[in-house]
Formats: sequence, C-alpha cells, structure tokens
Amino acid sequence: MKKATFLLAMVISTSIFAIQSHHTHKLLEKKNEYQDDGDQSRVFNSSKNNHCLLKFRIPIELRYLPYGYNTLYFITNYVDQDPSINSIKDWGGGEWTYDSHRGTDFALWPYPWLTMDMGLAFAVAAEDGIIIEKVDGNFDRNCGVLADIDENAPWNVVKVRHYDGTITIYAHLEKYSLTRKAVGQTVKKGEFLGNIGSAGYSDAPHLHFEIQKNGEILDPYLHDLWETKQSYLNPIVIGGGVHRHYPKLNPVTVGGGIPNGVETVDECSDPETIYSHYRFKSGEQIWVTSYIANQTPELKFENEVRKVKNNELLFGWDPSIVTEPLRNRNFWGYVWATDGGWYYYEAKLGDTSISKTYFYVEYRKILGLKILDFDPNGDFFHNTTTENRDFKEGEERTFVTYFHDANVGDQIQGEIYSPDGTLYREWGGTIENKEWTFWSEKVTFDNGDFGPNKYWVFKSQYNEDEPEYTFFTVSNDITNKSDNSLDEDQTLEKEKLIISPNPVKDIVHIKIPDNFYKNDLEISIHDLRGRKVYNTHLKTKEEGNNTMLDLSFLNENLYFLLIKDPNSGGIVFKEKLVKLK
Repeated sequence: MKKATFLLAMVISTSIFAIQSHHTHKLLEKKNEYQDDGDQSRVFNSSKNNHCLLKFRIPIELRYLPYGYNTLYFITNYVDQDPSINSIKDWGGGEWTYDSHRGTDFALWPYPWLTMDMGLAFAVAAEDGIIIEKVDGNFDRNCGVLADIDENAPWNVVKVRHYDGTITIYAHLEKYSLTRKAVGQTVKKGEFLGNIGSAGYSDAPHLHFEIQKNGEILDPYLHDLWETKQSYLNPIVIGGGVHRHYPKLNPVTVGGGIPNGVETVDECSDPETIYSHYRFKSGEQIWVTSYIANQTPELKFENEVRKVKNNELLFGWDPSIVTEPLRNRNFWGYVWATDGGWYYYEAKLGDTSISKTYFYVEYRKILGLKILDFDPNGDFFHNTTTENRDFKEGEERTFVTYFHDANVGDQIQGEIYSPDGTLYREWGGTIENKEWTFWSEKVTFDNGDFGPNKYWVFKSQYNEDEPEYTFFTVSNDITNKSDNSLDEDQTLEKEKLIISPNPVKDIVHIKIPDNFYKNDLEISIHDLRGRKVYNTHLKTKEEGNNTMLDLSFLNENLYFLLIKDPNSGGIVFKEKLVKLK
C-alpha cells in the first residue's frame, strides 16, 4: 500500500458571455453660466453643439464585496463605432460590441443572478442632473438565448438630463428597485438610481449605460468623458474563492470549463450556489475558483495554494498565457491537504492584481470514507470514481477507510448501522505496516431495513480519534414501486417523497411525484425542542413538485422536516433531517 499523495484537477476556460442589450455641474449654481443672452435652447437643442462639457463617474456601485473578490462586474460591450449594417468596431479598434449597440454594458459576473438577487450591484448617477424619464414594473429576469427574447420587451430605465444638455440612460434595472425620486427632481453624482437587473432585451443581469446629446450617441471612451482615465484593456482578477464543492453555475454566463458531472442551475435565471467554505478536515476535497477579465498575452495567469507557515507551496498550477486578448476567463482546480493548519489560495494576473483567500485545515488521521463497487487500489486520492451510495439488496459493496501517518499497532474499526440504529456489521484490527493507507471490507445486504429514504450509517474510527461517518441507502424492488392514482387528500408516504441529500450540508432537494399531491404545501423545519427554525410554501400548481432549500445557515444537529396541507393544517409528511457542518 502506498503513502497518500495529492491529486488535483485543473481547467482554464474561456467565456464569450457577450451580453447584448437594447439598446446640475451643481445644476442651479451653473444655470446662468451656460445661458447665452437668456436663450438656453442653444445649449439644449442645438444639433451643431454636441461637445460634452462634463466628466462622468463610472455609473455602477457595489454595496459590498464578498470575501476574496475585487469586483463583481466587467464591461462586455462598448458602443459600436461602425455605422455599416452587419459590421462592428469598438472604440479601441476591436470587436467587443455588437451591431448598432448604442451604450456601454457593465455585466454582473461571475455570479450574475445571485449578485442581482442579493441586491449587491446598483446604478448611480454619473453626474448631477434632473430625472426626465423613469419606467418601472417590467419583468426583470429575461435570460438565455437572445434570439428567444422579445427585442421589444420593455426595460426598467432612468434617464437624467445634465446642465449642458447631455442625457444619460441607465437601463435593464430590477423592477420596483428604482429611486423614489420623481421626474423633475434633481439627483447628485453618485446617487442611487436602481438595482441592476435583466429587464427588456437582455440575456443576463447588466447595466446598459448610454450618453446622448442632441439625438446623437457619445461614447465616453472615444471622447474621453470619464473623470478618471480609462484604458481599453484593463486586466483584473475579478476574484477567487474556496469551496466545499464546485459552485452550481449557469454555463451560459460563466462560460465553458465546468467539470463533468457537476450540477448546473436548472433555469437560466436561477441564482448560483457558491458552496463557499473556509474550514476543512484533512483529506477533504478543496475546490478553488478564480475569474479574470481582459487577460493580455504578456500577462500570465497563476494560481497557487500555500501554507501560511513558512509560505510553503502546497501546489501551483502552471501559468496560463493567451495568444490574443480575452474578455473573460475562469479557472477551477481542486486539491487535498493532509497536514493541518492555515492555507491560502492566491490568483495572480501578472503583477496587476491579486486575489487571496485563506482557509483552515483540521488535521485528522482518517482522510475519508468511501463506498465502492470495486476493490480499492492504491491511494485514496486516485480513487476518484463517483460513488453510488444508493444500491439494491443483494449487491456487494466495498467499505473503505483511508488514513495516513500510520503507526504499527494502531487500531482501526468499521461499523455499519441500520436505519433503526441497530448495529448491522462491524470489523477492524491492528495496523501491521507503516505503509498502509486504507482498510477495506466487503459487505452484502440481504436483510434489514430497505427503502430510498431509510439511511444506513457507515462509521469508522482510528484509535481514539473522532470517528467519521457517511450515509447510504439500500432499496429493494417493492419500495421502488409507485402509485400515482391516490386522491388529493391522501397522506404522503415516505417512499413517495424524496429528500436528498440527508444528511445535508448546504442545499436539500425535495421532490414530490407528479400528480400525487395537488394542493399547495407548507414546508417547515423544527429543532429538537419543537421550535420552528425554517418555513416556506411550495405552490405546486405554479412551481411544480420540486423545490430546493438552502439550509447552510442551520447549526449542525438533528431536526424534523414537516410538510403540511395549509388548508387543513394536517401533517402529510414528517422525516428526520441531519444537518452537517
């Protein structure tokens, strides 16, 4: 048996993610200064004067930045400078725009829907002015393939006129989030106008910012209208994170490179699930992700995981370079740490910007437990085959405990408990060789409690260390049968409703068979004292028979999940729910 080593995986991918969209200086103090013999119309209406007297601030702000992130947006489209049909050119001579695009698009990324739903990004006035138009209340979750979206869909927008006659437009805003100020009221530079959304002809949340004067479009980059000089290519590490599992993302907005077998969101406008985590046990898989914008060929994209003590390198991924500028890219990798202590994950784009995220690894002898349908071979880190923890009566499985730093004479023990808590099987013995890295035992289940919602427990312990647990199910043919002919008022049976996973760390899914229970349902979770700690409603007619609960806020403990008929108040389902760290 070999000593445990590290195995890691890495993908760097490119995302096109080209969001397309529809398209006083102390007002009262400056009023007289810009009147010509009392005829203000020469400034506001003259088509001969399109020179802008203003310098604008960037029109987007963030309420706060999550740990490890430098920003949550980047520019996906500039103003199209080519008047020809089916021909495009941006202000820098590239093609980061689309045909006839009239503004600048600030796209939320890499978690656009989560950022929108948390209200983290909002539009602000680029300069002092007067609100001249405000449209609110339109649908704000348009998404997916742009060809499938109504190009005439109304957006939510605020328009502001400034003292020199320039008009700025802030569009695609989240409905009912717009400023409470009415048309005709003044706003100051940097003042809140509305949260970023995806209303109108939009495929993901972003801000469309447009500048007009006398009916013509002004590109703030081409005409140097920003108060702070902006470069065409501004390489930046958007941010990076450490996760217990690869984030559940939208492959359209994040781009390619999502690992095979990893879940993605069900609908294009569903919020992403990040699974951020900063405390692990040795042997647990640690995922890292980072996101960059505007990488240029001379800048290397480097990713490293290091121990804080002595800055020791745990692993570094080879620097990634590009042959031409890329608008945005993402990186993912995973690593295991066997030693305890503080670590950090760092992402660099040359020397331009850095993202550094710290996490802690708790040392333990046991690196992990696996249930395999094959004999283990070598290190735990090389047994990366996906586990099937739901199997049928009569199938043989190999229960494996992986460990490291073994000493001759140490004790290892394994136990299996049935769903009712009865000890079903036990094994164990003495370590005879320091090179041993796992202990395995074959088990076949031919009697006991079976069912898709009856959870068995595999427990293993090394000497007197804290034991480790994993859960699995064993089913037979009888429990897999279903009957969808029951009446509406009939009680749900455990075999008819699926709660997965249980135990749960973050997200639990609840599935009710189609046509089984048509009434709306109330879902609640109670602690051992009977106190309600979570409550929600499932409107089956509108939302279907599937729901997802984010329980990451709950403490580690045993809870009861109850499902009630809100009309009668009767309990139609009750199940124990184990919450893990």
